[in-house]
Amino acid sequence: MSDRWTADAFVMVDWSAASRQGPSDGGTNGLWAAIGEPGAEDRVLPFRTRTAAARWMEEELRRLTHDGRRVLCGIDAAFGYPSGTAAALGLPAAEDPWTWMRTLLADLITDDERNVNNRYAVADELNARMGAEEGPFWGRPETQPLPHLHPTKPTYPVATPHAWPLAELRHTERHWRDRGHRKVCKKIQAAEAARAEAPTPPPSPPRDVFYGPAPRSHADEVRARIAAEHEAA
Repeated sequence: MSDRWTADAFVMVDWSAASRQGPSDGGTNGLWAAIGEPGAEDRVLPFRTRTAAARWMEEELRRLTHDGRRVLCGIDAAFGYPSGTAAALGLPAAEDPWTWMRTLLADLITDDERNVNNRYAVADELNARMGAEEGPFWGRPETQPLPHLHPTKPTYPVATPHAWPLAELRHTERHWRDRGHRKVCKKIQAAEAARAEAPTPPPSPPRDVFYGPAPRSHADEVRARIAAEHEAA
């Protein structure tokens, strides 16, 4: 028996950090989910809000796993930060970094039924707690001037007073980059862009049409043979 892990169903979610409700049809930058399971057609679903998507995921995962089925679920969202982030924010020595960071974010971030959230203000507060001159969190609208959150990317690694410098990428991102996946993705994107920009070939010329008497069918030959036999008799 193979020791390779296999899934009985698949759920994939293309997340969105939008601050307003998305269009009802999902749109190009909306929140989408796809689900595949044996005995049912694959489904692709758009969601207008993160609340609606999270509620759907909870219900579907509960339904898919209640009888022991294994589900592979992928979500296009960050599940961690570069090593040292929790320590720079004041992680207590006895706490698990991942659990502590998740709890901290859950306590600080608000995200309502309309997708209105305070993520920029939270990023500004976290940068202030770290005491770094800039970053590591960055990016905000020009309409939200926040003293500790810059609109452009800082210089990495970011030095902090309470922990080692924070890198830009997580271990998993460095792993995939070192394996050349970024180059492959760029190659695929370049090929798709070239294909989209290629001129449309001219339509094929119409085929020549010949007009004339219809050819005799096999039935005509049979009738002629029968008539000749009757005359001979």
